[in-house]
Amino acid sequence: MTAALGPGAGPHLRPLPFGAELIDSDREDDIPPEWIAKLSIAGTLDDCAGQVRALHAAGSEPVILLPLPGEPEEDAISAAGELARRAGTARASGPSPS
Repeated sequence: MTAALGPGAGPHLRPLPFGAELIDSDREDDIPPEWIAKLSIAGTLDDCAGQVRALHAAGSEPVILLPLPGEPEEDAISAAGELARRAGTARASGPSPS
C-alpha cells in the first residue's frame, strides 16, 4: 500500500488507529469500510457537506475533492460546487469555465 500512498502519506496516516497497518500493508483493494469512512468524504451531498464542515471545524483548511474514476468532469464540477454551497465553503476551485 505504501507505493500507492506515496512517501508523504506516512505522517498523516500513522497517527490513525489503523495507520501503521495501512501503511505497512500489501492490501490494494480489500480495505475495511471503517477505514474508508475515516479517510474519505462520502455519502449524499448533505452527508458530505456535514463531513466537510466537521473537517473545517477541526482545523482543516483545504479539503480536496477527487472525482470518482469514470465520473464525467461536468458532473464532478457541478457536485463540488453544490457541496461547497451546502457546506458553506464557497471557495471551491476547479477548471475555469470556458
